[in-house]
Amino acid sequence: MVSSQEYLRKSPLFAHLSAEDFQQVEAAVRTKRVTAGKPLMDANQPGSMVYFILEGSVKVFDEDSEGRLVVLALLGPSEIVGEMSVLDSGLRSASVVVQEPSLVGWVDSATFNHWRSRMPSLSLALTELLARRLRLANAQIRALSTLDVSGRVARLLLTFADEYGEAQPDGSTMIALRLTQTDLAGLTGSTRVRVNQTLSGWRRSGYIDLHSDHRIEIKDRKPLRRLCDMA
Repeated sequence: MVSSQEYLRKSPLFAHLSAEDFQQVEAAVRTKRVTAGKPLMDANQPGSMVYFILEGSVKVFDEDSEGRLVVLALLGPSEIVGEMSVLDSGLRSASVVVQEPSLVGWVDSATFNHWRSRMPSLSLALTELLARRLRLANAQIRALSTLDVSGRVARLLLTFADEYGEAQPDGSTMIALRLTQTDLAGLTGSTRVRVNQTLSGWRRSGYIDLHSDHRIEIKDRKPLRRLCDMA
């Protein structure tokens, strides 16, 4: 069984801490197993905690003016959530719910800000993480404005494969996130029916495999790259 210390060490935020600093982090972070559907935070509420996704995944979402769910991101292991309201002392910008049984760590905002001021490697890792998210968000905006549904879904799956992919013995890549067709539709500005048609066609063509636990396995990246012009 993997210990919480090993999960924390896998996180880029903590990977380069000194032994002394890591001991402080390990002593302060509380962890628990969380069931699917459990909310971690609500939009427009004060933020007093920062959460670390150690195992599993969460969905970041908001509602539009008509009350419809808008999926903003799906985040997996080694990600952090809730940091924005801690960094700028503002309200939560979105809601977060656990997607699948997950191991979650958390720490209060005062402790996290103390770490940022005293641990340069953590501050640098946080900056790099936020820069990566901004880059991915920019790519998502470009895709929504320039690609058709197939291209948007292909780009999203390849991005998830790069971020959370697990190499399989046959050379394929298993995306270690629970990806429902409804969530994929929300992330790509499409409908569940259109996403289903796209994925089913790719499965018949041998590009991907769809597993019963909502995992997607990419068998052939090349045709997906062609659909979204990813190098």
